[in-house]
Amino acid sequence: MSKEIEDSRIEKIEQFLWKGFLIKPNACEVYDEAFTHSTHGHPNNQRLAFLGDRVYDLVVGQLLMKKHPDFEKGRLTSELRNIHDENFQAEIARNINLIEPMVFGETYRDNEKSDLEKRDGIMEEALEAFFAALYLDQGVDKAIEVADSVVF
Repeated sequence: MSKEIEDSRIEKIEQFLWKGFLIKPNACEVYDEAFTHSTHGHPNNQRLAFLGDRVYDLVVGQLLMKKHPDFEKGRLTSELRNIHDENFQAEIARNINLIEPMVFGETYRDNEKSDLEKRDGIMEEALEAFFAALYLDQGVDKAIEVADSVVF
């Protein structure tokens, strides 16, 4: 990646984070990884999606407990299952325009981002990777804050 492209990519990521979440990243590279689809090469968002899957459950689970102090374990589990649904997560990713900072490789060279955004798997994975990046860069409290604003 050339220096000009790298700088413009960092600027795009910083603008996305500030405009959408008032986040000034400490480590822009973790977001760059989160917003890089696996077709673009390595590093990409696959490993962060793995971690983000767990972070998402943690922060959403904590918010569910706070918002519903009367719910027992079974009801909390059911609610979390609904919120963890691929379609629901993909819709959240669309709502926050997560496709905007993403980069894709040759496989999707001829696709418009608006077409790729319709693919639930791509969007769900991007959301999970985003939550991992938030967690690693800003900590669990910021991840909870963002989840509260975009999930509920």
